[in-house]
Amino acid sequence: MKQFLSMFAAAALVALPMSTPAQAASLIGDTVTCTQTNSLSTFSCSAPSATVGAGQEFGVGAGQSAFSLDFDATSLTISNVSGGIITLGQTIIALNNISNAFTSTSFLNSTISGFDASDVSLSNGLLTLDFRGTSWQASSTASIALATAAAVPEPATWATMLLGFGLIGGIMRRRRSHPVKHQLAIA
Repeated sequence: MKQFLSMFAAAALVALPMSTPAQAASLIGDTVTCTQTNSLSTFSCSAPSATVGAGQEFGVGAGQSAFSLDFDATSLTISNVSGGIITLGQTIIALNNISNAFTSTSFLNSTISGFDASDVSLSNGLLTLDFRGTSWQASSTASIALATAAAVPEPATWATMLLGFGLIGGIMRRRRSHPVKHQLAIA
């Protein structure tokens, strides 16, 4: 039993530095899709999907981009890139993170007239931005904090789990090779 405890203690000391708390999932490297959901709008996304982390992921406009959608590790920044005033009547954009689903949003700020927290919705991982009835100055922006669910446990979690299975397997093997003998004492 002493040998088992010392083996377990040594394994725990080895696993301890590998077991770090989970970090918030980062959007960098995720693939996000962009679609215009209102058929009455003439605006569309510049690309159907993009990988987060390479700068501006999407431009939205009719031919040339009127505004941009730029993700970073934990948020989305929406900016007027037209250089002038924009008025939108029918534009609704849907964003879907196909790598790790969006799990929550928090409206941070907006200088876009008519665009506020009520225009941002999240349902089943689909982020919808309703720009109907908005007016944009040349420098208008909005920011939204995003959280995602990591699809795969971190490597430290896997290492700790595998180490635990190895210890259990070793204990079971050791018990099988040394059967316990029972003796009855008769008085």
